[in-house]
This record gives sequence, C-alpha cells and structure tokens, in this order.
Amino acid sequence: MVVAALGASLSARFQLGWAIFEYALLIGFAVVAIAYIANGHPGTVAPSADWFTVGGAGGFQSLVSGILLAVFLYSGWDTAAYVGEEASGQKAGRAAVTSVVLLFVIYSVAILAFQGVAPMQEMQDHAANILAFIGDRLGGSFWGKVMIVAVLGGTLASLLAAIVSASRIGYAMGRDRVIPSWFGQVRRPFQTPFNATILFGALNIVFLWGSTLIGAIGDALSNIVSTLGLMAAMFYLLTATTAIWCYRRQIASSPRDFVLGGVLPGLGAAFMAFVIVYAIATGSLTGIELTFGVGLALVGVLLSVISARTGRAPYYTSAREQR
Repeated sequence: MVVAALGASLSARFQLGWAIFEYALLIGFAVVAIAYIANGHPGTVAPSADWFTVGGAGGFQSLVSGILLAVFLYSGWDTAAYVGEEASGQKAGRAAVTSVVLLFVIYSVAILAFQGVAPMQEMQDHAANILAFIGDRLGGSFWGKVMIVAVLGGTLASLLAAIVSASRIGYAMGRDRVIPSWFGQVRRPFQTPFNATILFGALNIVFLWGSTLIGAIGDALSNIVSTLGLMAAMFYLLTATTAIWCYRRQIASSPRDFVLGGVLPGLGAAFMAFVIVYAIATGSLTGIELTFGVGLALVGVLLSVISARTGRAPYYTSAREQR
C-alpha cells in the first residue's frame, strides 16, 4: 500500500523486480520438471492427450470452474491500461497486450510441466501450497522454501496491482463525480490518487484477512480465487460490451476496426456471459463466493443509481461524442 501511494514509477520498478525473480524461478522449475518427468522418476505421471480433453479437466462443469480460475489468474494485466495517463506514448497499450501474451506462455508452460510431477491426488492434497510441494519434490526442502518466498512475493505483487488499479478507477470516478470527489484528489509530491490508494489498499488487506477467518486457509484461498474470478468475468463482460457501444460508429468504418473493435470484444463478452451464467446455474460457486461476487456487483449498481439521482454529475447527463 505504501509503495502504491509513493507513485506509479516505484510500483512499476517493484513489480518488475518481482516479476523477473518469479518468472525466472517458474521457468527454471518448469525445465527441471520436464527433465524430471522425462527421466521417469517414481511417482511421476507421463504426459497424456487426455490432459487436453474435457474429460481430462474433470468434465464440462469442472472446466468452467477452471475458466473462472483462469480469469482470476489473468486479471491484473489491465492495470497497465489504468495508468495510461501516467505513461508516455503508447506504452500502456503495448504493456497490456504484452502482459497477456507473457501470462499465457508462462502459465501454460509451467502448468503443463508441473502436471506430471506427482499423481493428481497428491497434487490435490497439497493444493493450498502446491508450489512449495513441487519445489520440495524437485529440489528438496531448500527449494520448497524458496517457492514459499515466491508465493508470498507474488501475493504482495498481486495485492499491489489490485491497489494500483482500484485507486486509478476510484480516481477517475471521483474526478467525474460519480462517487465523492474525495477519491479524485491527488497528492502532489507523488502525483498519485493518495486518498483512493490508502482506502482501497486498506480494504484489500481487510478483505484478505477477513477471508482467512471464515475457515481453513485452503478454503479461504479457494473462495477468494473464485470470487475474484467471478467479479473479473463480470467486469470484462461489462467493459467489452460498453466499448462496443461507445465506439459503435468507428468500428463500422473499416473491416479491420470491425474485427478488432466489434467481433473480438463481442466474442469475449459472449464467452464471459456464458461462463458466469453456467457457473451460477450449475452450482459451481459456493454461497460465500456468490454473496461476495454478485453481491458486491449489485452494491456497485445501487451506488451508481444513487449517484445518478443525487450527484448530478455531468457523466450521467452530458451528451458523449461518438468517435
């Protein structure tokens, strides 16, 4: 929270340092895991084509639950877009696209490599601390402890990204007066939305701490991941739909704009809508996950309605230019 409050540059340097350390560690262990499996060590599972089937994922319902997990894992790349006003040139857009590509490559390679290190039941038994289990299996107790440090660092980095993105969203909404303008105040020495950063940072910490009090750590982590995955899916659904509507005139101007600005976001929105509806309809989410995920979204809608009725912000009343 302190790092986020001191400026986007410091936050970026902190994230870069942890990213280099963690990505090097994950890629290194992925290479070791592939060699470990190839040498036929006891307890390994040979790669199989079934890994890439719906049945291998545990069935269609389990696949959709996994997609919500994947949405959570990928969320955070869009933080680069929220600091676009604090970046020069087109760096924010390129950073967002690059993040998605890097995440896809690293996650895919690491997950495929680690999949065969131990039987699935053993992996499930250590799901709450899977990277430490893999580190210990491949390199002994020392590397298991290194993996624990990597997990803790990744948690801090994820929390930092969440604070930075939430504070910039809060700043933009405060600036447009759709929420109190207090959120839009900038602390001059650091050029950051200081009020929003401290508040959302504290809320993130309280939410994380409170989740651990509900039950076991493993259950708490599962609830957090599924809840944030559900919220991210709803957010991306609304963002894609809004973008299509906002730029509806421009996307009709050329085939390229139509594909990039209409077809691709439309497919993404439709897919997110299907995942959300299917997960809710099939009971893939627990009561806690639904309460926090859907409940917080409904609270946001209610606050928006109240703001539109009482705040009289130009955001709700002024005509918007269609670019």
